[in-house]
Amino acid sequence: MIRFHLTKEIGILCLSLTLLSSSASAETKHRIISVNGTVTEIIYSLKLENQLIAVDSTSYFPKQASSLPNVGYQRTLATEGILTFKPTLILGLESAGPPATIQNLKDAGILLRLFPEEFKLETPANRVLEIGKLLGKEKQATVLAKSINEQIQNLKINKSNLKVLFIYSRNPSSVFISGTGTAAHAMIELSGAKNAVNEFSEYKPLTSEALIKANPDIILMPEKSALGFGGEKAIWEINGMEFTRAGKEKNLILVDDLLLLGFGPRLPLVLKTLNDQWKLIE
Repeated sequence: MIRFHLTKEIGILCLSLTLLSSSASAETKHRIISVNGTVTEIIYSLKLENQLIAVDSTSYFPKQASSLPNVGYQRTLATEGILTFKPTLILGLESAGPPATIQNLKDAGILLRLFPEEFKLETPANRVLEIGKLLGKEKQATVLAKSINEQIQNLKINKSNLKVLFIYSRNPSSVFISGTGTAAHAMIELSGAKNAVNEFSEYKPLTSEALIKANPDIILMPEKSALGFGGEKAIWEINGMEFTRAGKEKNLILVDDLLLLGFGPRLPLVLKTLNDQWKLIE
């Protein structure tokens, strides 16, 4: 099994992208609640964390974000819990919900900015620029976005024929695999490998028949998902796994959830790291 974490050093490196000019005369002050981990990461990267008053449960990077009050998971937000903090601005992705809560917050007169779910190379820089513009940090955002784009342009991704199966689960009774049109699919393809499943879009429950048919070379999972599923041993005990190359060779890669699926400022890092892992397994 291969497991890689975002080390402290790499984290510092990424955040060092934000050693930017401190001039921000047009900066607008808000009481911000971020309901997405990538958005929170960008807010810290732009040194706007002094405006953050609460975050959601996916906001654990950088580490300081974990010390802020938590309003729960981004898809299951509760109106009352959020209003308690008296926010003036809520930032997140369009997947935030449920819809009734989002409407309640709008009705309460709170400004919401929910960014599109996109899984492209340009997504991190675009999000940085949008958040920078919204919060009066255009110059800093431009510098950071330029740095991210330069890192992406300098990436040397070697194409591979390896088939990677992305599995997501919070418990053994609910196991899903990723088809096309997902962050996992985009991450596999952008890092040079092939998604083992292309017959459907979004996520579908895993079956032993589908697993054997896909015959993946590698299993890719978010770390927290793997823990919720029961760890590595439980993964290899999935029906049909023993008939796949991944199961026979125990090729499992675990990656921090936010790093793997967030499409944030650290996208170049995770693409390079995954591509390196593909080469080791080929």
